Amino acid sequence: MLGTGVASSLAVMGRFASFLLLLGAASCGSRSALPLADGSPWVQPRDGRPDVPWILPVDQGPDRTRPPDLPRPDTRWTDPHRPPLPGSARCADGWCVIPAGSFSMGSPPWEGCRNWSDTLETQHTVTLTRDFEMSATEVTQGQYQGLMGKNPSAFTGCGVHCPVERVRWYEAVAYCNALSAKNGLPLCYSCTANSTSTSCYTAGAYAGQIYTCPGYRLPTEAEWEYAYRAGTKTAYYSGDNSSCTSTDANAGSIGWYDLNSNKTSHPAAQKKANAWGLYDLAGNAMEWTHDDCVKDLGPAAATNPAPQASSSAKVLKGGAWLSFARQLRAAYRTCGLPQTQSYLTGFRCVRSLNP
Repeated sequence: MLGTGVASSLAVMGRFASFLLLLGAASCGSRSALPLADGSPWVQPRDGRPDVPWILPVDQGPDRTRPPDLPRPDTRWTDPHRPPLPGSARCADGWCVIPAGSFSMGSPPWEGCRNWSDTLETQHTVTLTRDFEMSATEVTQGQYQGLMGKNPSAFTGCGVHCPVERVRWYEAVAYCNALSAKNGLPLCYSCTANSTSTSCYTAGAYAGQIYTCPGYRLPTEAEWEYAYRAGTKTAYYSGDNSSCTSTDANAGSIGWYDLNSNKTSHPAAQKKANAWGLYDLAGNAMEWTHDDCVKDLGPAAATNPAPQASSSAKVLKGGAWLSFARQLRAAYRTCGLPQTQSYLTGFRCVRSLNP
């Protein structure tokens, strides 16, 4: 266990590093960027406090000008588009089958702690027409080392069962490609690499239609949130949220975050799984998705969405061990440049199963 002084120093360093973490998010926001010492952009918080530990510069917490709370219906099981909840999770060998279906993506106006300005959470109906399988946990350090021959993680002392972190988006999709190659499946991404860097993009055969790739890949943002919710409509799959930045029992039951993590990552699958058998979608490591960063997905219904944008930033979901409780919500979304490397970010792979 870290000593009090070391833990405090790590917290301060982590919170400063979080400003540098995902600079692409600034391209999704509307406020002007200020230069940091290294020349990279940083967005001034509303209250002017540079030490507020937001995970991203673009995320300034709940808007103080938000409209009054609206009446709250019982939202947990009332979505007419939700698929029937399985009697038990369909998981084997570390992979869980996620059934095709429709859901309400984003958060309702009455949900506490939602974003009202930058990466918006506008609620809209999404339909996914293919079953897919998703890793039950974030890719671990042991899995990454075994397949890629290296371990970029900062928390190597946490062990082989802890999530791999400090993985760039490019390295995450390269891992998914390697997993496809290992299993004799087509590669969903085209990658080039040299001794110092890796660069990847969607393979030509699947450009604009990533759901048709039969190999392993990153989940789209819609797949990720659909899998997280597993039929629920509350802020967390464990229930409603009670706090934005303080202790939240429902957040703590499913994820490691700022107030229960001791400022470090933890071995996978120690918290409560959702109804589809997935662990650590909330907290521990923030997860890369396939999608380009789009500030507002809008209210229109969508089928098999995979937004493409002029911004090179990618969407991240789920929050991390240094996040506030509000960032563990299903609808929470933020963005980062694909070359970003941080001890807050990890990933998991998915694979489409049928037409």
